[in-house]
Amino acid sequence: MLKMRKKTSCVLLFVFVMMLALTGCSSSTSPSPDTEPDADEEKVIRVGWIAPFSGNYAWAGQYLLDAAQMAADEINAQGGAASGGVRIEILHEDDGGDPTKSVNATIKLIENDKVDIIMGPFNSSCTLANMVETERREFPQITFSLSPVITEQGHKWIFRMSPADDVTMTSILDYATQVKGFTKLAFLTDTTDYGTSGYIVGEPYLKELGLEPLTNEKFNIPDKDFTAQLLKIRAAEPDAIVLHGDEADCGLIAKQRLQLGMNDIPIIGGLPLTGVKYLENGGPEGTEGTMVATSFLANSDKPVIQEFVKNFTDRYGYTPEARCAAAYDGMYVLAEALKNNGGKTDNVSLREGILNVQGLEGVQGTFNYDEYGNGLHSVMKGIFKNGEIEFLAE
Repeated sequence: MLKMRKKTSCVLLFVFVMMLALTGCSSSTSPSPDTEPDADEEKVIRVGWIAPFSGNYAWAGQYLLDAAQMAADEINAQGGAASGGVRIEILHEDDGGDPTKSVNATIKLIENDKVDIIMGPFNSSCTLANMVETERREFPQITFSLSPVITEQGHKWIFRMSPADDVTMTSILDYATQVKGFTKLAFLTDTTDYGTSGYIVGEPYLKELGLEPLTNEKFNIPDKDFTAQLLKIRAAEPDAIVLHGDEADCGLIAKQRLQLGMNDIPIIGGLPLTGVKYLENGGPEGTEGTMVATSFLANSDKPVIQEFVKNFTDRYGYTPEARCAAAYDGMYVLAEALKNNGGKTDNVSLREGILNVQGLEGVQGTFNYDEYGNGLHSVMKGIFKNGEIEFLAE
């Protein structure tokens, strides 16, 4: 009987010790979901940047990434003061300007890389494709793409880091018709979602002003000879050509119009005509007199822009243009959103944080986000003179 009691006591003691051991292991390896993270643990937001780093638009992807990384480094150097105590980390994927690749890049960044927000892409056709994924997943996205259609579909998770084409197009048309007195305008646009948006916005706006476009000529991105379209435009005798499309092709158009004796017909357009490829392909003579509506001019005398230009040029060795400015501002919009929501990186908190970005001064202007996801609502105007863009006072 004594042996049985001893044996039972040993078993009970063994079970008690094992329970204590298991309890200790459980508490050290599987904390309660409600347990707060270590106060010293660094908070990080993973940003999935999508842009073309190969193909025809590889230069644009690099511009965007360079500026985004510079902004992230500046924000991180402040120790979280500008971003609600959160450090920014950038992961990037190449979509080559292809919508299918852009969708795949989006899925990879969200599912495999576990990013917290998507930024980009560059091409409107790519954004229109991959925003389907971010909407379905209720996942925040800040895009560079300019087509107005992007923020007109009721997608509650899409935002812009640059002004939409309806802002730039109506601005330059106002200047052309009301300041310059042009009444006969000929449209020449590429067939992409971006290019098409120029006419979609411009044609009804001119009708509101009591005017009709003389032409609606189109070209494809691979085209290099625009003689046929330019001859039709020349026959229409316009006051100006509204040029809307890829900046490299637009530069060739500007040059070829001189070869057809159309140098007396000025070109007007939006943000892409401020890019380096437009000037490179069009040359100083071809681009002379081009009037543009844009969100950024590197030679502005505003201190905030001059500081950005100097820092960017010192770091990368080239002068930033509008795309660089957009990416740079986009990162500061994200930082402001984090500051607004107390450093929370979940989907809902990021969306609310971005919507609450109001009065943020960027290098492109003042950001005030509306319910549609548009933050910039005005642009400046410039004119090409001797190979440089000068501010165009109204």
